[in-house]
Amino acid sequence: MTFEYVEAFPLELWQECLQSVDKPDLHALSLSSRRLREISFPLLMKNISFVIPSPELSGSSPEDADISPLILEKRIFEKLEAIEQRFAAISNSEQRTHVQKLNFWAKTKDMISAGNVQQVALSAEGETKYSATCKQIQESISDALCRFRRLRQLHIGFIQFPNRFFQAAADLPYLEHLSLFEVDLSHLELDRLLDPLTFHVSGHFSRINPSLSTVKHIFCPRNLRDLRISDSNTILVLNSFVHQSIVCSNLVKIFLFATPAECNVLVDFLKLCPSLKTLQLDDSFHDPFSSYNRWAGFIPGVAAPRLSSFNGPESFAAALSPNRPITSMNLGRKNPQVRQNASDQDFSFDLLASLSLGCVPITSLDFGMRVVSKIGFAAITEIFPKLRSLKIHVLHPMHQGVTNDLSYLALMTLLEANELPLPKTLRSLQLIQGDIIDFSNPPSRAEVYPAEMQQRLLRKLSINNPELLNAIFGVLPTKWERKVDENDNYDWAEPYKDAEYLRLETLMKQFLNR
Repeated sequence: MTFEYVEAFPLELWQECLQSVDKPDLHALSLSSRRLREISFPLLMKNISFVIPSPELSGSSPEDADISPLILEKRIFEKLEAIEQRFAAISNSEQRTHVQKLNFWAKTKDMISAGNVQQVALSAEGETKYSATCKQIQESISDALCRFRRLRQLHIGFIQFPNRFFQAAADLPYLEHLSLFEVDLSHLELDRLLDPLTFHVSGHFSRINPSLSTVKHIFCPRNLRDLRISDSNTILVLNSFVHQSIVCSNLVKIFLFATPAECNVLVDFLKLCPSLKTLQLDDSFHDPFSSYNRWAGFIPGVAAPRLSSFNGPESFAAALSPNRPITSMNLGRKNPQVRQNASDQDFSFDLLASLSLGCVPITSLDFGMRVVSKIGFAAITEIFPKLRSLKIHVLHPMHQGVTNDLSYLALMTLLEANELPLPKTLRSLQLIQGDIIDFSNPPSRAEVYPAEMQQRLLRKLSINNPELLNAIFGVLPTKWERKVDENDNYDWAEPYKDAEYLRLETLMKQFLNR
């Protein structure tokens, strides 16, 4: 079981959930760093352990059931509190942040029981002005790697590494996943340094300009299970595989920033992935105002990026044959402020229609209500009869740029008419509507997210779909206001809970406890 703590979700409700769940089954816990310390630590520490190497990033244990949870000692939090108190007087928030991160990592690496740490995530974003700080972090990471003998996943961002970093990583016997985001590797001799890693490393590399042979070393086809590529490297890497006819027999998951230019090469690349199960395509970031979310989107269990589309659905769908075991697809979640191309609006609809001809055995879908309103729930049930997980992103009717969008009205109409056909195999349904807010024109305190929509859905699920095991809402309807600090940093203010919010919260508790 995996719990993901979402901003604005009542802390008390999550604590009740944690108390009721059988904690030995809880092997992944994703928390938001901004409100992390508000959660009852004795509750978490009772039977759950994990490592948080940076106050900006939370680590979760790998998904593999045979991997034990990560270790976090309670005194790490006490040390973090001391660090924050020490630098509380620093007025510059950016400087305070970088000092906290540096000191937290330096102190924490000596506290952690290094023999059991299996995942480490650290970002040095925002510290380009402090070259000495960055250098210390680089040296610290390289030194710490030799202590993490059981490390399986390493996620690093915004740091330029010395050669000995890769030499240290190459000596880790269990390393399976290395993610580097916004990391400049052009100055390294990658062919020489990464060759020892070819049996261990899988992941994505950003802003690199390697030769084809170097790419083959980075993404070793013999062990690659999870491929993640960002920025302008998609064509470079995929072309290298296609050009060399490298068959990725173990590759089960792909995450790409796809654009129309990548469509053809992606189709050719899919033919080299006979075991692919999960395909994620993205052409926009989770939050255009937050580079942290861009980074966090690549870390499993932290934050999922906004998933969208590219042109060419016919050829793309043709590459997904009935014999190809793709079971999870994320697409069609658009930001109308980012994607104005009308031809992109219908991509997800066309792709779903094309998939119906191929009988692709997809069991997990993640897309926007715009697609649902076009194709209909009945068609989705018919196209994907084995669907077990469905995540729908619902746009608020007042969202700027989508005032004529029928997503909200379509869903409300289905609920009112009691015509919401869902596959009998469905075990998880998620409605998310709070994370697609247009930051340039946020809702005022007078605008309340439609609680009756989720209310009726809760009632319907509990009556007509008793086999549905869980329904989780990313953000409960609340009244919000945007808060801007003295440095023009955008952040959410505390939610204003009205009677409607509290009533739905009660329904949520009843639904979770039934």
